[in-house]
Amino acid sequence: MIENSNIKRKRLIESLNSVDFKLVLIDNHPIIKIKEELVDKVYQDENDVRIKCFEFGEDFIKILRKEKFDNIFVQALFHTEPLVNFFENKYVDYEHINECYYEIKTNEKDIKDTFIHHFEVGGAMKTLETEEESIELSKRLYNVICENINSDLYLYFTPGVWNDYFFGIAWDRTYIIVNITTRKLWVMCFTDTD
Repeated sequence: MIENSNIKRKRLIESLNSVDFKLVLIDNHPIIKIKEELVDKVYQDENDVRIKCFEFGEDFIKILRKEKFDNIFVQALFHTEPLVNFFENKYVDYEHINECYYEIKTNEKDIKDTFIHHFEVGGAMKTLETEEESIELSKRLYNVICENINSDLYLYFTPGVWNDYFFGIAWDRTYIIVNITTRKLWVMCFTDTD
């Protein structure tokens, strides 16, 4: 019997909310250098690029092994601590989240290509000047997320307006990246609308 999507989402939300996600301080992490470069070359100010990292334990791994990585799984992730409080004082549109389509990438080339496309689209006023610059920055971002080791990654991407940080413009992006190898969940949000 096929499980109804609303029932599956509710069950997943309950399971995922039992996971103990721990915020990782990234003040001195190499990702900050990439963020600064993106703000300098693509976006207008540092509030246009939001990045947080969370560690997870065996409880999340068990859920990942049991469940299918699909849109409903990602929708359920938006109801967990890493995303519920990602933006302080921002309205979260759960109805939109539950209707959103999420691209799911699992291999290195597709993940890097997703970043390359993002950097080439750029922000409202700026883009990276060359394709080579986009490719190089994409490789560096990928390696930082993998911590320079061969990692098992799942990247979920949406341009959806899931809270009022976004305005539904081409440069709005949310990435949720699950690194099973390092047991880290990265959330990256980009916009360029003031």
